[in-house]
Amino acid sequence: MAHVTVPISSQVSVIIIMQTEPLGEPLLNFSIDLYKHLVEKSGRAGNIFFSPFSIYTALSMALAGARGNTARQLADVLRITSEEANACFYDLLPKLEGLAPDVKLHIANRMYSEQTFPVLDSYLALLRNSYDTTVESVDFGKRYEEVRRRINAWVGEVTESKIKDILPDDSVDQETILVVISAVYFKGSWESSFSSRLTRPMSFHLDSKTKRKVIMMKQKNDFMMGRLADLAAKALEIPYRGGKASMVILLPDKCDGLSQLEEGLTAEKLSSLLKNFILVHDVDLFLPKFKLEQSIDLKETLSSIGIKDLFTPDADLCGISDAGNLVVSDAFHKAFVEVNEEGTEAAAATALKAVLYCSSPQFNVNRPFMFLIRCIDPHIILFVGSVRDLGSDECPSLAAGVDAESPGTSSSTPVSSDDSS
Repeated sequence: MAHVTVPISSQVSVIIIMQTEPLGEPLLNFSIDLYKHLVEKSGRAGNIFFSPFSIYTALSMALAGARGNTARQLADVLRITSEEANACFYDLLPKLEGLAPDVKLHIANRMYSEQTFPVLDSYLALLRNSYDTTVESVDFGKRYEEVRRRINAWVGEVTESKIKDILPDDSVDQETILVVISAVYFKGSWESSFSSRLTRPMSFHLDSKTKRKVIMMKQKNDFMMGRLADLAAKALEIPYRGGKASMVILLPDKCDGLSQLEEGLTAEKLSSLLKNFILVHDVDLFLPKFKLEQSIDLKETLSSIGIKDLFTPDADLCGISDAGNLVVSDAFHKAFVEVNEEGTEAAAATALKAVLYCSSPQFNVNRPFMFLIRCIDPHIILFVGSVRDLGSDECPSLAAGVDAESPGTSSSTPVSSDDSS
């Protein structure tokens, strides 16, 4: 039986989210669905980081060649038809490339095909036109390890060496027929950089009983803010230079409130929150520096959210080839994010005014939190993550990579508050 491997790669350094882009709503729903499954799979322990946009792109390319029940399962999970997805990506990808020069966003899709395998011309043409995908004919049969290294090198080049070894050892062999890669790299500078003079060790509460020292950045500035009152959480948006992308921090009110936020968060609530942000002046923002890297074997996760046939002999991918017996053997994803002083390498508004308009408002990210990196126009979520643990007590070299600097107005006032707020 022929095998298809669908590795999915991404790398980050800033944030992006959604607008009236046709792909925005289905991608937002997919992002929340996948995030919740990854959190459950992790046992709500450890950090999470991935690019729903990268994964969605690769699955949309698979959908373009799927038929029958396989296509229905993909369309149900992606909440879009193949025709709609193809049209959306045809229109969207040039827009995202237009974010330059303010932020650096590289989106690269490529398919590697076994040189003896007959891929349909119609499928190749569709990938080129809608997904800007090049197709490279390779010799998996005799040189699969050499091809694996070549694919990894290409992904490393696209992501400026942040994503390495997207295809792990033994992930391809002489049975491999197709490898589909979707790589995303994002790097943006804050609209207002954090002053490194204000960066210092402060406490980060892992839960209501445990805390440790982390490297915390600080700035006073005007920020867009909002509140999820029913989930006991608030939000703050940090713009990247040029205003085309941003990072959104979702912060629970309590040190142990992240699970409540994750369980209750829906695409509708998040969309409403983002639409109802208000500008709050002179906010004291405290944000930890952090660096996350995560590898995810998506096969089990995608199967659990409804994409079942794709990974079994029941797969119907006759839109890719009429040779038959084509099945996706694996799905890999790898993501990286770094947040520091310079930038990133990512409907409950009724109580908003009462909560946000107070003297010396403070947004202290000193406890577990969620974050998004989004493109504002077009409105697309690029990355989603959560931070539960920032490593060891040794601040200069935190185990989880705490090494971030955030944007903000320079202030001569040193960080003096370590309170939760």
